[in-house]
Amino acid sequence: MGLPMAKRIAKEHQLVVLFCLPDDATSLQVILEEALPYAQDPCTLVDMSTVKQSTSLRCAQACQARGVDFLDAPISGGPRKARDGTLTIMCGGKQEAYDKVESILETMGSHVRLMGDHGAGTAAKLVNQLLVGVHSMAACEAMLLAEKLGVKDQQTLHDILTWSFGCSEVLERHMPVISSGKFEDSEMPLRNMVKDLDIVQAAAKDVRISLPVTTAAQRLHADAAREGYSDWDMAVPYVLLDRSEKDMLGPRLGISDEQWGF
Repeated sequence: MGLPMAKRIAKEHQLVVLFCLPDDATSLQVILEEALPYAQDPCTLVDMSTVKQSTSLRCAQACQARGVDFLDAPISGGPRKARDGTLTIMCGGKQEAYDKVESILETMGSHVRLMGDHGAGTAAKLVNQLLVGVHSMAACEAMLLAEKLGVKDQQTLHDILTWSFGCSEVLERHMPVISSGKFEDSEMPLRNMVKDLDIVQAAAKDVRISLPVTTAAQRLHADAAREGYSDWDMAVPYVLLDRSEKDMLGPRLGISDEQWGF
C-alpha cells in the first residue's frame, strides 16, 4: 500500500495504528516523526511498547496538538500469550479513544483495562515490570537453593510449588528453563528485562523513592548482561548466582585463585 492510499484511508476511515517498539528512542521516532505527520482525526495511535512515562506523555501531547487520539497501551504476557491472544493490556488515555479501540485490543488480550489518563497504562506496566524483575531473581535464587539442598526431582518440586503460596507466574516459567539449562535462543532475552528495570529505576528516581529490592535485581540482571548474556534467556542470572564468590569477584577485583587461599 503506497503513501497516497495510506493517507486517503487515514482520512476517510477511523484508522487505528498499533505500535510495539523496542525502546523509547524508536517509539518517539516512529510515532512522532514517521506516523503522526500523516495522521488526522479520527485516527487513533496506540503505543504498546514498554517505555518511560515521559515518552507516553510526550506522544500524547503531540497527538493532541494535531487532533489525533493516542493511547499508551503496553502489554504483558510474553510470546506465548501473544500467540494465544491472552495478553494483559493496560491502557492510558481518554475514555472516548479507549472505547474506539477496545474491541481491537480484545482480539489480542483477555484482560484489557483503561487505567486512567495518558501515562497511566505505562505506569501500570512499570509496576508490573518491577514485579517481574524481582520475581525473576527470586526464582533463580529459589532454584539454586533447591539444587544445593539436594532436591533432585525437579518435576515434583515444580508441581508442589505451583500449588504453594510462594508461586508466581515467573517461577512457573523459569523452572523448566533452569532445569534444562537451555538459556540460548530465547523468545524472552535478558536485554529486555535490563532495559525495563532501568526504566523502573528512572521512574523511582523521578518520584524520589528508593527501591532496594528492585535495585538488587537490577544489579544482578545488569551483571549478567555485562558478562555477555544479553541475548540469553531472562533466567540466565541463575548462572551467575551458581558461581562461587571467587569465580564472580576474582576477575573483577584482580585476585588470582592462589591469592584467595582456597
